[in-house]
This record gives sequence, C-alpha cells and structure tokens, in this order.
Amino acid sequence: MKSTLPRFFTALLVLWAAVASAPDAAAFFCNQPTVGIEWCGESTFKIDGDGFSRGNFTLINPGAEGMLEFSQTEFSDALDATFNIKGLQPGTTKIEVAWEFTDESDNGVCEAEVTVGDYTVGYDAASQLVVNYLGEMGVAASDAWAFMPKQALTAGMSISSGDPESNMEEWATVGDDAQIEYVAELNGFSLKAQAAWFAWVDYNKDDRFGGKGEMVFVDAKTGDVEQYNTDFWPVLDGAPYLAGLDERLSSTDRVFGDNPAPSTTTDDNSISSESEPGPVKEDVCAVLVSGHADNPRQTEAFEGDVEFIRQNLMNESKGERINPDNIAVLNDASREQITSTLEGFAGTYRKVYFFYSGHGSENYLVTNDEVGSRLWYADLVRALDKSEADEVCVIIDACHSGGAVETFSGADGLKDQNVTLVTSCSKDTSSWTRYIPLSSGDTVRTGEYTWAFVQCYGAPAADRNGDDVVNVREAHLWAVEQNPTLDVGGTLVGRMDPQEYHHRAVRPAREPVTTVPDSRVTVETDENSGLSEDDELQIDIQYDLKDFGNWDETVLRVSPLVTYDLKWTVEPDDYKFNLRIDYRYMTNDFTGEGVPGIVWRPEVGQDWTKWDMQENDPFDSNAVAIDVNRLGRFGIGEVKPDDPNSVAERAAALGFAFNSIAPNPARSDVNISLTLQSPGDIRLTIVDLNGREVFNTADRFFAAGEHRERLALPQSLTQGNYYLRVRYTKAGEFPVALTRAFSLLRP
Repeated sequence: MKSTLPRFFTALLVLWAAVASAPDAAAFFCNQPTVGIEWCGESTFKIDGDGFSRGNFTLINPGAEGMLEFSQTEFSDALDATFNIKGLQPGTTKIEVAWEFTDESDNGVCEAEVTVGDYTVGYDAASQLVVNYLGEMGVAASDAWAFMPKQALTAGMSISSGDPESNMEEWATVGDDAQIEYVAELNGFSLKAQAAWFAWVDYNKDDRFGGKGEMVFVDAKTGDVEQYNTDFWPVLDGAPYLAGLDERLSSTDRVFGDNPAPSTTTDDNSISSESEPGPVKEDVCAVLVSGHADNPRQTEAFEGDVEFIRQNLMNESKGERINPDNIAVLNDASREQITSTLEGFAGTYRKVYFFYSGHGSENYLVTNDEVGSRLWYADLVRALDKSEADEVCVIIDACHSGGAVETFSGADGLKDQNVTLVTSCSKDTSSWTRYIPLSSGDTVRTGEYTWAFVQCYGAPAADRNGDDVVNVREAHLWAVEQNPTLDVGGTLVGRMDPQEYHHRAVRPAREPVTTVPDSRVTVETDENSGLSEDDELQIDIQYDLKDFGNWDETVLRVSPLVTYDLKWTVEPDDYKFNLRIDYRYMTNDFTGEGVPGIVWRPEVGQDWTKWDMQENDPFDSNAVAIDVNRLGRFGIGEVKPDDPNSVAERAAALGFAFNSIAPNPARSDVNISLTLQSPGDIRLTIVDLNGREVFNTADRFFAAGEHRERLALPQSLTQGNYYLRVRYTKAGEFPVALTRAFSLLRP
C-alpha cells in the first residue's frame, strides 16, 4: 500500500484473539527501523521505535472492526506513543506491525505471539456456546436472532433491563472466581461482572423495538452458560443495546439467526400486531385532522400521519379496532369543521379519539382559517366535552404542543370524563419529520413522534398491564422509552421532549377498593367513609414535573416523576378515605436517610409536607395516606420517620454497618470501614452543616463482607465540619443510609 504523503508509513495491528485481563509484559523488536510493542495493562499498548523519517503513524484494525480506537500521532526519527485498544478478551494474542514507505526503502514486518490472561473462553468460543445452547433448546435461525457484544463484561460494568418499570426478580453477579450467581432483586436486572460474555436472544425479530427474549451469560473462565428470560432489550453500562430494528439489522454483533423478511423492514407498514384481529368496536369513534400548510411536502407529511393513525386504529389486533365508518378524516380542515364534527357525536359514542398532525403553538393548532381564527386548545376542550363521551384520547403531533397540557389541566370542561393527552413535544420545543424508505425505492415523509407512536401502538411488548390491549399511554411510554434517533440529529426525548397528561373521574363509594386506571393509585373506602355512590372524585395526573416546589422539615425529598391533584365534582359535607400509591421506581434519587411516604400540599405554590397519618408497606412498595379528609396535590417523597431510630434498626436488619471513618479530623483522605451481609450498591455523599450535598459518588457494587475504602476528599472543600452519608441499596430493597460526622483541616 502506498501513502499519498511523503515518507509516510502505516502500521497494521491485527488481533486474532483478544485479552480480558492484563497479560505478562511482552515486547519484540525488528531490524532497522526498530519497533517495540509492550502491553501496559488497562487495555493499553505502548509502541516505540526509531530510525524513521518524519511522518504520521496510524493504528488501524480492518479485521476486527470496533476493537481498536483509531489513533494517529506525528513522529520525527523516533516514535513513542500509547494507544488504547477496545474489546480485549482472554486468549492468545498475535501482534503484527508492518510498514511501507513511499520511496520503497526499509519496508519490513515484525510480529510476536503472547499468551495472556487467566481466562480460556474467547469471543468465538463463547458465541459458539450460545449457538449450541439455542440448538439444544430447539431454536431455529428463522425463529430468533442473537447478538453478542465484542467486549466481555468486566468488573464495574453493568447490564440491566431496557424497561424502567420492569419487575424482574433476579440479577446476576460474577464473583472473583468468575462463577455466575443469582440473587434476589425487585427493582430491575443488573449484572456486575469480573469476566463474562453476554448475548441477547431476540424472539420477536419483526418487532420494531425489542420484545421477548433471553439474556444469556457465558462464564469466561469455565464456559458455564446461564440464561434469564426478559421482555425487553438490554442496557449495557447505561446505553440501550440494539433497541431499534434498524440497529439490529446493521449490527456486526449477530452470532445467530436470519434477518426478518425485507417487507417488514423497508416498507411503510405501521401495523405491529400480526395475529387475528378482534371484533370491531362500534362504540368508539375517531376524528383525525391534518393541519394547514402552504408547502405541498408538509401537507403530504401531515396527511400521511393521519393515514398511519387511521390504519392503526382500524387494524391493530391489540388496538381499538374501530369501525372504518366511525372514523372522520379531516384534511386541511377549518376550526369550524373540527369542532362541529366533535360536537355532532353528542350522546353517540363511549370513547372518542382525536389526532392532529400539523403546525402548532403552545396555545393553538393551525387550521385552514384566517390568522387569529385557529383551533385554540380551549376550543378543543369545549368541543370534546360536548361530545359527551365517557373517555377521550388526544394525540397531538405539532410544534410546542406540550402547551396543551396546561390548558387541559386548567379548563373547566372534561372533568367528568377520563382524559388521556399525549403530545409530541413540550411547549418550548419543536416537532420534526423523518423520511421512511419504501420497498418501491420511494420515500414517504412522516412526523418523528407519529412514526414512533404507530410502531409502538399495538406492539405486544408495549402491553404493560397484561390486558392484551395497548392503550394510548402504553404506546406513548413505549415510544418514549425507545427514544429513537431523529433524522435531524438528537433523540426523541432529548430534542422534542414528549409530554403526557391524564385526568380520571371515579366514584369511590361504589367499590371498597377503586383502582384509578394508569395511575398507580387506589382509593379505599368503607361504610364509615361518609360518601354516597354519586360522589365523584376527579384526579389530574401530571408526570415529570420540572418545577415541583419546596418542602418543609418533615420531608427530605419529593419525587418529580408523578403527582396527583385531587378534587371533588361536588364536595361532600364530611368524608374520609384511604389513598394508596405504588412508589416502585420512584425512589432512585432518595438519600436513604428517610422512608418512602406520601407528601401533600393544599395547592401549587405551597410547601409539601408529610401526610400526618400513613402506613408504609415496603414489601409491596406501597404507601397509604390514612383518613384523607382534605384534598389537594399528593405525591411520593422521602419523609422523616416517626421513630428516629428506625433507619438504624432497618440498616441492622439488612446487615449493613458503617463502622468508622478515620482519621477524624482529616486533612486529605479518609478511610471508611463498612460491613455488608449481602451484596449491594454503595453511594458516598458529603453534606455540609446546612444540609447541602457538596460531593457524591456514583453507585458502586460491593460484594458481601468487610470493606475498607479510601476516599480522597475534594480540594473544593474548605476547612470545617461535614457529614459523610453512606447509602446502601440491597437488591429488592429501598435504600438505607447511615451518616457520621467528620472535621476537615486545611493547612
């Protein structure tokens, strides 16, 4: 190979097998010019040489894509450079360095072979073990495909489920002896490994986002194979692994299985459920609107979105299966056309869908009207209210459409109905479009959010509550969790920030336990509640609050993930009931110094406070507000326990002890002594005397046993008194934290 630069040579470093642990140091040299390669540990090779003329030196690895970080350095007559290499695995490594100058002088090759690492199972062997396992299970290449990252899982790396609401009951660890063990964990699935290969087997090959499958682990030392069933794609070190179909189709990690049929990957088919459709629903209708646009390409995109939604509402076997005669398509419609159509449904349908794709603002949608006569969100609320439907589902794909949340939550209408509103973006962001390739070679333009939504609406993996139907909120959540990359760059969540709002109206006295749909809330009553069967409780559910206010001294932290605003349609004279909230997956940012509990404030702007009478059921991750006799906004927070000794008692029950911190006073570093009867995650936090967190570490996995850790105190800390909080999270348990005071001296 000839370079286009004068006196240039290229070095080719080829890895036939790779290493997972530090090998013995190895170096070799050739005749003029001399080149040396030495393993330095921590995935680093050092290359040095002399006798070269000035030029550039580049490491490349075409034979093992992704295993080498591409690096380049300048040199004169000597070379001394360090290069990081990805994906080092156990086994024997053959290293070859070749160079060739443009003037054909001093060409040469040198190589060396070294055996490295304690582990004997390399990538090829591990992938074959996975293939053998699938064969033993009777899995055909047409039934599933399997993917194995080129890099083994090593100490400190993590693997978890792609579903933040998953209820997986186990997690895997690999100890110092590299034996895979399983221990109970309620909140997700996580692997902390010394050395193990991982493969994901996907049984829903045609799903646009990963569905049912298996996580298969291969011990890198023994070759033992363990598997774990999962309904979701994996997340490796916090990053989704091949969550989208396009990623899986182009991945070089596939070790088993055939690609799905081309028709399911290149066409604009938006139907996810392929099973026999159910009966058509006659009591459900839909109004589908494309907004006004002066640009023909935009008009085409808006009308295409309407057609995607129409097909899904009619044909998804896990969707609504609406009679086509009950769907009104209003392309380039005026405000009057839209409102009169909705109002014309009065008393006819149990459930109404409204979909809009087009231009918008935080206050209105652009219709075929003169400027100033748009479809304002307040107009939409009034028209939907006049439809007299029991349930209303609104889907808006338009710029700044998140502004509709404020209007829907603050309007007087739609208070007797169950309302679901999802929007493509927040009130401060824009919506974007993408191009979808067709099997014919043409392309179709569609909204990014609409395309993600229709791929998830009806997808079996999106069915959260197991009722064999995918509702609007489930499809919205599934689309948000996939967080696909946009054509314009960025992601759906990062650039558009889709929003949701829900309103539920229930009559709690009709049943002793009333479950509020899609809310994590139940209302419990008895004969002493003072309620009649006609008393209606209205619940506004808001998610991902950006500004959720302050709290008083009874509260340590409030979860911003969801809050519930409770109001009576007509307030009873005297009443009481119990309010139960499931707080699973809402406590990740809590300190561990308190306990999960229900917090309350009368109205927005006032401080949150701990509900005065409540119970906590940590086994079911439920908190219950007892004898609720005043309404307002409720949520989940970390509250101070009634018994100040309860945190220490709980830590003792979990087998966790913060034994000592030394030296105290400290000058630069401190040594921390901990005891863990069971493995778990540890987080260290330094808090000043005002309660402000001034330093913290990320969660780090610790095995069971005695631990002595050195913590370097940050230079930003000034002399004074502080608290060191050690938070321990055992699998399946709410975190608990113990705190010790220490003093810091500065010269």
